[in-house]
Amino acid sequence: GDGYYLVKDAGAVPADDAATKYILQVLGDVTIDVKADFPTLDKSIVEEGKNVDLNEVFVGDKIDYVLTSKVPAMDGYKSYFFVIHDTMSAGLTFNNDVAVKINGNALTAGTDFTVEFDESTNSFQIILKNFIQYKGLAGEAIEITYSATLNEDANIGETGNPNVANLVFSNNPNENGHGDPENPDKPGP
Repeated sequence: GDGYYLVKDAGAVPADDAATKYILQVLGDVTIDVKADFPTLDKSIVEEGKNVDLNEVFVGDKIDYVLTSKVPAMDGYKSYFFVIHDTMSAGLTFNNDVAVKINGNALTAGTDFTVEFDESTNSFQIILKNFIQYKGLAGEAIEITYSATLNEDANIGETGNPNVANLVFSNNPNENGHGDPENPDKPGP
């Protein structure tokens, strides 16, 4: 019947999924889409204008990477964090040349996003600041580019020099979308 219903996920929400919003108003027949949207991340190497998964390079060569995603639906969120973690093998030197575009528009480094590099793990994270501001662009493309140079620590042969990226994002609108009280653009501890 008509009315307000409390719809809650059974159990904890895994990190690679998204929680439903709690309150649902029903006026007549309704179809319920159980889960909120959750973003995915694809990573490729750009070689001669084409995206490839593997390439062959020599020490001193620059490797260009592109990460693609889409702006997720953020209905019900007051804030939202969207952070990319990238861990490079010792054979890769990060060139700290990150560029971000949302819906084809370039974001400004420092203002719209920050990059934090951790030398001890040869990893970095790209933090898109105040990400909730892109709520109206749900479904639009996110493109992140950067490069690394193959260095003298490179693995030659089958092992290769892997570079793995993953995405950490808000997955529960009922917790205001963030967990770190010091920095709402980053997940909590």
